[in-house]
Parts: sequence; structure tokens; C-alpha cells
Amino acid sequence: MQCPYTAAIVYLVKESQVSNLLLSLSLLWHNVPLQCSYPIVLFHDGYFRQPYVRRAFRDKLLLLLMGRMEKDGHAAVLRALEAINGIEFVELNPTLPKGISSDVEVVDPVFPEVWPGYHHMCQFFFSGIFDHPRIRGLDYYLRLDTDSFIVDEMPYDPIALLHQDSKKYGFLAVGTDPPLVSEGFFPFVRAFTSRRPAVQAQLEQNGWSYPENERPFTYMNNFEVVHIPSFQTPEMRSWANAVNANPLRIYKYRWGDAPLRYAAVHMFFDVERDVEMFCDLPYYHQVHIPSCSYADNSTLSQTF
Repeated sequence: MQCPYTAAIVYLVKESQVSNLLLSLSLLWHNVPLQCSYPIVLFHDGYFRQPYVRRAFRDKLLLLLMGRMEKDGHAAVLRALEAINGIEFVELNPTLPKGISSDVEVVDPVFPEVWPGYHHMCQFFFSGIFDHPRIRGLDYYLRLDTDSFIVDEMPYDPIALLHQDSKKYGFLAVGTDPPLVSEGFFPFVRAFTSRRPAVQAQLEQNGWSYPENERPFTYMNNFEVVHIPSFQTPEMRSWANAVNANPLRIYKYRWGDAPLRYAAVHMFFDVERDVEMFCDLPYYHQVHIPSCSYADNSTLSQTF
């Protein structure tokens, strides 16, 4: 049966994360009843550039899956083998935005020890992914981090569920970010919405608040399902363009894609109607994430 929508499963990978990625993929295929043959798109920093590296990765993944053959059955392993052969390795070559020095001491960013790679990642998942040639024409993507582990069997395919329910965004948990990585975030949101009454009204309808402790809420988007066209509308692009107009917001102050995603969803979607929370997802990322967890705006971000 032909899939009624187009979708991909995406990871962003660097060399030090390959072992985790192998486990994440094997658990994904073992525990999630994927309804379609979604391509696996591995965005990478050049590690997979050489054919022998890609071949060795596929061989290791196949060995992991072969160990499950007796339990999963031959048909499941054959499907996984087809998926392994169809893995796409897409190299990213991000560049610093105009006006951002390549000298870390000049920029003086938050988290200089991971600059600019981590900040490139935030930029990519905030807005760059929606314009990437491999992604921009699809209906959905499921994002997983290399250390995202679905540790038990799920009763459904999260991409198929989002499509079935005509939702625009799916998430697992809500956390918060500390003021250290959100300097100027709330004043910017206030200024953006004050000039757009309809956006301000949608925020209020969705229960948006400005907490006294200045910790912005975040979607823990190391696992997320995204309806891509809903993030390519003129309204969404106006938000992305406004944020990106000053690249210091991400590349110096390290505004993350997680609070930016939370803000965008609350500005432009009806959260009750358009957003799915995957309450029964048996998921592990650095620490266990409880099902249906909402941050109390104080502690969750300390553990992620």
C-alpha cells in the first residue's frame, strides 16, 4: 500500500555519537510499528563522507538487528535490511551568519566550549531544516537525537498518528531553559507579538505566560514529529526571519530551538486542536522522561 503522506526520520550526527546512533536506530526499528518505509536521513558533519565509513556503519547496524531476528521474525529483519540499505547520508556545511566573527573570543558566546557546532544545531532545527532540499518538500519529519532511545514497544507509529489526527506538531514533554541561555528572549516575544494582535490573541488563548523566574518553557524536542508545511507558512517565516535578523540571539546568547519551537507553536497554532502529546512513549534521553510530563518551571531543564 502506498503511504498517503511523505515523511522522513532525521538525526543530526557527529563522530562521537555513532555508537549511540546504532542503538537508537535498532531500538526504533524493534519497538515502533512504522506504517510506511520512511527514509532515514542522517545529517552529519562530514564523518560519513567516505563510502567505507558508510558501509561499516550499515554492517554494524545489520549485526545489531540480526541479533533480534529470532524474536522479531525474518520478515521484520528483512524490512529493517531494506531500510538500512536506504539510509541517506547528507552532509551539512553550515557557515556563520554575516556579522558573526569566526573568533570565539570576539563572539564570547554562551557555552564557548561547544561553539559554533551546538549553535549551528540550534539554528538548523529552529529554521534551517524547513528550507533544506531533502526535507522542505515532505509532509512530516520525526526528529530523534542520537541518544534518543525508545526502550519498549509502542502500540502506534507517531508519524501516522499525527497524520490520522490532522495534527501539526507532536511532542513528548515540556521543560524549561535557564536565563543563562535565554537572555532577551521574553522582551523579544513581547515586542514581536505587540505588533501582531492576532498572534497575541492566540498566545493568550493557548495559556502563554511570562514566568517571574524568567525560565522560558520548551518542548523537549529531541523527539518531535513536525508537519512541515505548517512551519513554512508566511506567519511562521515572519517569526523565523525576526529571530534570525539578529544572529547573536542564537550564536552568542544560545537561544535554543526548544524554546523557539514552543513559542512558535503557541503563537500560530491552536494547541488543543493542533498539537499531540505522546503520553505513552517509553523514552529515554540522558535521563528517563516520564510520560505526559510538564515542567514546573523550575527543575526539569537542569537534567536535560
